[in-house]
Amino acid sequence: MNDLEAKLAARIAVIKQEFLARLQDEWLPNLRTLRQQFQDAPADQTLRTELMRAGHNMSGSGAVFGCADISTVGKQLEHRIRATADSDTIGSEADRVEILAIVDHLDEVCRTALHDNPPASPQA
Repeated sequence: MNDLEAKLAARIAVIKQEFLARLQDEWLPNLRTLRQQFQDAPADQTLRTELMRAGHNMSGSGAVFGCADISTVGKQLEHRIRATADSDTIGSEADRVEILAIVDHLDEVCRTALHDNPPASPQA
C-alpha cells in the first residue's frame, strides 16, 4: 500500500467511525422515537415520510460503510412505505404491523452492527 492509499484508508476509517457514532447517538434513537409515534398514528403521512427517509439514509450509509444488513433492511423500509403511498391500506392494522416489524428488524441490525463495530470513544 502506497502513502496515498494509506491516507485514504485512514480517512475512510475515520468517516466510518463518524457514521457509527451518528448511528448510535442520533439515527437509532430517532428511529425508536419514530417507531413509537408511528405505532400510535400509522396513517400520519409526516411520520411515514420521516420513517421512509430514515430507511433511505440508513440504506445508503450502510452500503457505503460496509454495513450490508443496515443497507438491506433500510431499503426494505423505504420501499415498503413507498409502495403503499397511494394505497387504501395506509393505516390498516396489517400495514402498521408490517412496517413496525421492518423497523424492529432495522433496529436489531443497527444494534448488531454497533456491537460488532463499536464507535471509537472520543479522545480527551
